[in-house]
Amino acid sequence: MFGLAWAVLDTFALGRRAPVQARTLLIVKTDAIGDYLLFRNFLADIRESERFRDWQITYLGWSSCRELALTFDEGLVDEFIWLDR
Repeated sequence: MFGLAWAVLDTFALGRRAPVQARTLLIVKTDAIGDYLLFRNFLADIRESERFRDWQITYLGWSSCRELALTFDEGLVDEFIWLDR
């Protein structure tokens, strides 16, 4: 019974894809906090680059980097999405 229900839900979920918004960039970094410290130097380069200057930038990463990112990089990223382990 549940297998049939999941199959129906999967069909509806896969059949209705959200439209892709133009000029959006998703940065996915699931590294540890030390790797974020090394990577964050590139956020300014990405934000100020000719290609991505006017784009919506979203950062997806571990919540362990949250306070650091919000304190120092909030002006470089438009939206943050946090993952918990």
